[in-house]
Amino acid sequence: MSNASQPINYPLGLPPGSVRAILSIVIIGMFLVLAAYPQPEGAPPLKIPLFLFALLPMVLLFYIAHGRSIRPPDANVYSPLYLPRGTIRILLAVAFYGILGYQYFTNHDELVSRLTPDPADVWKVPPLMFSITVGFLIGHVVRIGPWRNLPIYQNFLAWASLIALLLLLVDVVLEFVIKPSVQTDFQFDPFAFEAFLCGVIAFYFGARS
Repeated sequence: MSNASQPINYPLGLPPGSVRAILSIVIIGMFLVLAAYPQPEGAPPLKIPLFLFALLPMVLLFYIAHGRSIRPPDANVYSPLYLPRGTIRILLAVAFYGILGYQYFTNHDELVSRLTPDPADVWKVPPLMFSITVGFLIGHVVRIGPWRNLPIYQNFLAWASLIALLLLLVDVVLEFVIKPSVQTDFQFDPFAFEAFLCGVIAFYFGARS
């Protein structure tokens, strides 16, 4: 039987691009929440973590993948999450530019401060970019192998997507629940976890783009 006649199993049984859509929504959602969240009284100035900046190119890949690896014009498949074609891309763009635009005109100085990395954290940029680049390249190499349509490979991608989603959710808890509640005499920096998270998500995008 030829590869063309073999059914393609998509991760989680969802239409192609759905997992990337969910990942993109969570990435943009965290970024915008941190950009618009009111500054807590007496707390240090809120900064958007560098790992979220590093993940933004993955969202751009989600946009580029439309018409190629997600839903080519002649493909008889649903669009991501069963929504009309282009819905998620439009919603992401409207939310991203709308919220940042509103913050720019109403809280300009605070927004600029949050978007400006702390000089003490600049050293994190090379490790983050290395993690993303290596993860994406490994995923892309795995993707072009002769096993790409094998059920075991598709199941592996499904588990990778689940792990990536779980890591994103855990990081949301770290950013919005654990960090604000820790005592000032107990500080921690989950940078190693964030770099690993970026690598896992980049691997998935590389394997599915």
